[in-house]
Amino acid sequence: AVAFCVACSTVGICRSVGVAVDAACSDALACDRVEWVLEALSLARSVVHKVADDVELCLRAFSIILLVWLPLLLYDMTAFGPHLAHLPGLAVISGVLYTLSRAAMVSEQCMRMPVFISVCDFGPGSERARQEMVDNLLSSGMGLYVGDVRLTTKMLLVFSYVWGVVMAGMLAHFGHVGMDF
Repeated sequence: AVAFCVACSTVGICRSVGVAVDAACSDALACDRVEWVLEALSLARSVVHKVADDVELCLRAFSIILLVWLPLLLYDMTAFGPHLAHLPGLAVISGVLYTLSRAAMVSEQCMRMPVFISVCDFGPGSERARQEMVDNLLSSGMGLYVGDVRLTTKMLLVFSYVWGVVMAGMLAHFGHVGMDF
């Protein structure tokens, strides 16, 4: 129940941060002055940095849940066969993966902001200010991190792939105990 509440709140936080990043991009498109765009982007950056620590703590807790629960669930399923009692465990694992994917989407949105700003036109003579904005966004590294690693869709796929290989190995090793495939 605690994992479900934390997952729901983390998804809500990630959704709100994604909306803030989208709003900053929308403001950049609607504005014709570089100063207003800088204000919108600094607001989006401050929102992302404000929630980054809390989201990182939740994501670390979810990683620990996956590290502990998934092997135990797999062993239980191979030893005793599939039962309806395993559905809550599968629901928690799928909720954790969904939460990680929402956090990865926020990082992907933040990574697209410099590209979006570089194609906006703010009138003649604004090329230097636009380039400074793009360089500032690239150097700030906006996004959600777990440790020192930016959580992106690519990292989520690598994480899922590695766990899939580990689970396939455990299934092959423990599969002979109680379940024939």
